[in-house]
Amino acid sequence: MTEFLKQVFAQIPLFLSSFARAFGQPRAFGSEIEGETGKSTRTTRMNDAVLFLGICLCITAISKSAVFGSAGVTALYIAKDALWKVFLIMAVAGLMWLSWRLVGGGAKYDKYVAANCYYFGILSVLVHLVLVVGKRAFGTITGLSSVTFVIFYACTVGPLLIWALYCWRVYTDLNRASLQKSLFALLLICA
Repeated sequence: MTEFLKQVFAQIPLFLSSFARAFGQPRAFGSEIEGETGKSTRTTRMNDAVLFLGICLCITAISKSAVFGSAGVTALYIAKDALWKVFLIMAVAGLMWLSWRLVGGGAKYDKYVAANCYYFGILSVLVHLVLVVGKRAFGTITGLSSVTFVIFYACTVGPLLIWALYCWRVYTDLNRASLQKSLFALLLICA
């Protein structure tokens, strides 16, 4: 167990660096995913992406404990939540692959999964941190007035949604597609 913890803690600087780069410059970070062609390089990137997602899921679980209390966030709940999120990432990657294929995209499925691990992981962490801030600022999120709720979430989640739309350009780059094809693929995903 000690060796495992040493390995996990050794990954923290890489995680922080990847988080900052993927959040601050998603397209530049995405070009690293796009540029990999060798099987061993793709495997390494996928391992890094899955590890990144795992750390994000741990941070998300800690954030949930801060919002809902540790009694509401049991080990079984954390495991179910993590499996559900991994399933969503893979299913959305499949839908993305299919929608991009329909508009002429050629990226491989594993590139969608790797990109989704990074961007969904970041989005999950940030949304849960917004919940923590909301709980700290207002005491309870469910007791907010409609106006306060809308203002708070428009100011916090709104920019995250804009960032997520900007991240869509990574998938455009992965498929070497035009903006028009990108918008059509996005419409297919949202439909």
